[in-house]
Amino acid sequence: MNAPAKQKNTRDVALISAAFFFAFIGTGASQPFIIDYVAEAKSIPREQASLVLATVYFSFLFFRFFSDYVIRFLGVHRAKIIGAAAYALFPLLVRYAPSLPWLLAGSCFWGLGAMLLWNSSLVQVMNTSAPERYSASTGYVRGTVVIANFLGAYLLSFIYARRGYEILLYAAALLGAAGIIFMLLSPRRVIEVAKPHPRRFIALMREGDPLLVGLLFLCSAMAYGIVLNGIKGHIEAVNGKFWLEWTMPAFWIAGIVANFGGGRYCDRAGRWPVMIAGFTVGAAGMLLLALSLHPLVIMAALACLGFQLSIVPLSVFGWIGDRAGHAERTAVVGYIFCFNDLGVALSIQMRGLFPSVPAAAWAFFAIYLCCAIAALVVHMRK
Repeated sequence: MNAPAKQKNTRDVALISAAFFFAFIGTGASQPFIIDYVAEAKSIPREQASLVLATVYFSFLFFRFFSDYVIRFLGVHRAKIIGAAAYALFPLLVRYAPSLPWLLAGSCFWGLGAMLLWNSSLVQVMNTSAPERYSASTGYVRGTVVIANFLGAYLLSFIYARRGYEILLYAAALLGAAGIIFMLLSPRRVIEVAKPHPRRFIALMREGDPLLVGLLFLCSAMAYGIVLNGIKGHIEAVNGKFWLEWTMPAFWIAGIVANFGGGRYCDRAGRWPVMIAGFTVGAAGMLLLALSLHPLVIMAALACLGFQLSIVPLSVFGWIGDRAGHAERTAVVGYIFCFNDLGVALSIQMRGLFPSVPAAAWAFFAIYLCCAIAALVVHMRK
């Protein structure tokens, strides 16, 4: 168990959360518009246009693996600022890139920036938190991101409906620039990053818990693209946009509640019990979806999914804080979160794998039930 941090991290959490808010209300929330813009404005086939976002997540995954090297070289404070700048610049890169190779290069730049922003910021938040507040502190940052994505979806939709894609991209970049300012104002802590070693990842993955945590994380993340996007398309096609506006917010609201309230509960109840609860709720939501596609049932299922996709990462962050020393956390966060990025990247490319929403729901009901059982077995052995 690590000793409690000596400094109070209220200012760290507040300013880093503000930087994340502007990064995600702009560029983060612009993701649903990127593929359509690239396909229409750049005259690129939609299958190739989807590579722009998939490359972001695959490069995010790749750079996570080397996070300890890069952040040790740059320093945590500089890494945070470069990461925030990458979010601000990406919409402009999309706007002015003349061809697909340039777009993919911009996606790799965003992937690198995303790694720098997330890893450096959350390691600073964890390293300045007392052990009994690891999950709560990271929950505040992640909850702010969910709020930003939720509000950004409406804000950018409003801009797009009235001014089109190009003004939307400029607005996203401008909002991201505000994120840079808040990150510049965030405390410049002296945070040690352990000397990287090529064998550290292999040694970590040989242990049972890290590999299981990573696989659970991957399963949780894959549902985002396959199930959530499938549900959105079903609602829009079958029930109409009216129900889309009523059902989709349930996902984000549940995520906000889980992040702001679940982190404290995770610190009190323990990592594995909360992991069990998260996957049990997710499995219940998928069972509801498999049995009925009534809009009200879909709303309940989305709330369950939003809860699970928010509470599982908080359990993982708490687990990292409990297990890794301050200097090793940059590497451990990078290694474990490779699984999360892989799940999201795969889900973007696998949305058409299931023939229907109920088929996907049954599959993920089984997956989440197995995840809950696996977490229960580990907890009982502790």
